[in-house]
Formats: sequence, structure tokens, C-alpha cells
Amino acid sequence: MTERLQKPGLYGRLKGEDYELRSRGGDWILVSDRPVAGFEKSGFTKNAPASYAHTITPGDKVEPYRLSYTGTYRGLDIEVVPNGDGTVMAVSTNPASREYGFDSFDRDQWMKHIPLDDRQLRVTATRTPVSAPWLDSRSGGKR
Repeated sequence: MTERLQKPGLYGRLKGEDYELRSRGGDWILVSDRPVAGFEKSGFTKNAPASYAHTITPGDKVEPYRLSYTGTYRGLDIEVVPNGDGTVMAVSTNPASREYGFDSFDRDQWMKHIPLDDRQLRVTATRTPVSAPWLDSRSGGKR
């Protein structure tokens, strides 16, 4: 079975569980793809899976963080972006990456789609704590 990685971005930890963190109509919400106590089913969106949202209130003890991925492939340092299909897009700034099948992507960047189960791929998830955006005085709590 091929494992999958969460998409990079903002997340919040509430009561020991991690949820995607989003801005919605001036509020900040935690989003789950399954029913959770304290979460309400989100409105119907055609062709979208069901989701559940919890609007963050001042009493919630949410620990916000940004999730990102880096890694190595055949000794090359890479940035890693999950594709959601059991592969990742690996981006390298090392010109030697061309020798490993990477294609030109942008100026001084090369990329390659690599299966997550490739034995030469090493992925590291980084959870960087961020300030609570709903308390950010510069934006009035808005994104």
C-alpha cells in the first residue's frame, strides 16, 4: 500500500488532533473530513467530499503550525510537494539533478514526480509553530 502525505499549509492542533486551518468569512476554522464533536457539517459543494468545520473561539486552545516537506533523493536536497496520488513533486536547485531524470522547471530549478515508496526518496515533515492568525493585530484576525 502506498502511503499519502497531508497537503502542506496551515494546521491547528486541538485536543490532541490536527486539522486543516482556514479563513472563512472573517473567521478562522478548523476543518475535518470526518464527523468530530464540536464540528458542524459544512454546506454542500457539488462533487466535493463531506467536510466538517469548527469556528475557533477565544476559549479554544488551538496550537497553529505550518506543515511543509523537504527531503533527499539520491543524495540531492529537495523540496517536496505531495500530489495526493501516492507521488510527490520533488524540486531541486542542484544542476546535477538532471542526471537523475529531473526536468527543467523554472530558472535554476528542476523537478521530477517520484513515487512515495521509492527507496531512494527520504521525506521529512516540518511543523513550524506560527502565531495564531485569529489573534494577529495587524490583520484584525483576517487572512
